[in-house]
Parts: sequence; C-alpha cells; structure tokens
Amino acid sequence: MPTPLGHALVGAGLAAAVLPPQGRRRLAWVATAAAFACLPDLDFLPALAMGDLGFHRGPLHSLPIAAALGLLAMALLGRHRLREGFAVLLAVMSHGPLDALTTRTGGGVALLWPVFPDRWRLGWFQIPSLTLSGGWTEIFTAFATTVLVESLMFLPFAALAWHLHLLRPRGLAPHTAKT
Repeated sequence: MPTPLGHALVGAGLAAAVLPPQGRRRLAWVATAAAFACLPDLDFLPALAMGDLGFHRGPLHSLPIAAALGLLAMALLGRHRLREGFAVLLAVMSHGPLDALTTRTGGGVALLWPVFPDRWRLGWFQIPSLTLSGGWTEIFTAFATTVLVESLMFLPFAALAWHLHLLRPRGLAPHTAKT
C-alpha cells in the first residue's frame, strides 16, 4: 500500500507529463495534482470513525468515482484550463490502480465500484506494511523502509515523466521578416 509520498510522486509525474511545458503556475498545478492523487485515502477517516477498516479502499478508490471527481474538476476549471483539469483527473485516477498493484494480501481495492463491488489485488509489488504497533524505533524503521521502497519504485516514473516533459518542443521563436 503506497503512502501519500508514493501517490504524490505518481500524481506529480503524470501532471508533469501532460501540462504545458511553460507557464507561471506549472509548479502549482503539479503540486495540486500531487495532492489530488492522495485524496482517495480520505476514506480512511470515516473507516476509523465507523470502526470498520473494510470501508477503506472502497468507493473513493474506484475508477468511476475518480473519473467523476476529475471530470468535476475539469468542468469547474473550464475550457481555458482543460489540460490542468486533465492532469488532476489522471492524478486522482492513479490512486486506486496503484493501491491494487501493491496489494498481495488483504481486502483489495474496489476499483470498479459501483459497477462491480469486487475488490482487486494485483500484487505486482509488495510494499512493507506500515504499522503503528510497537515502540517508536519499530514505527520509525517501518516508516523509513516504506518511504525508501516507495522512492525506489515511484521516483523513476516521476523522473521519466519530467524528462519526457523536458524533451517536448517549447515552440518556435516569432519569425521576423527581412525587408
């Protein structure tokens, strides 16, 4: 299960890949997409309140709900910010599949809720479980291990997206006619 760091790195990488190569607010939009990539984990709060952790990785992690949130963001931003809205859409939609990719055991992720209520575990990678049991040394070690593993897994994707962005043409200088 990725931590917010892993989700933010992938969301930022996707945004960097699709946003315009220039612009004053480019960094702000990349940061916004990174934050939106973490948004589905807010379902952890009601899961804690209800005392039912099975609610986590439910509806907010589904692709249809993520698409609806992203399309709402695109609609609110309007036609003049369509690409920025698309970056947010991709970032939000990356969350559920990322969790499914890194889940081998447990309840899985409701990727296609409400169409199909089944939960998915693809288990291509297993990120160490971040547990809050034990002393501070054990908690810190588990957190540091998780952050290291996620950095090694997801930072290359973010770096590749940034590199692809840098390779895109920046446009031509205005042509001046010789008289």
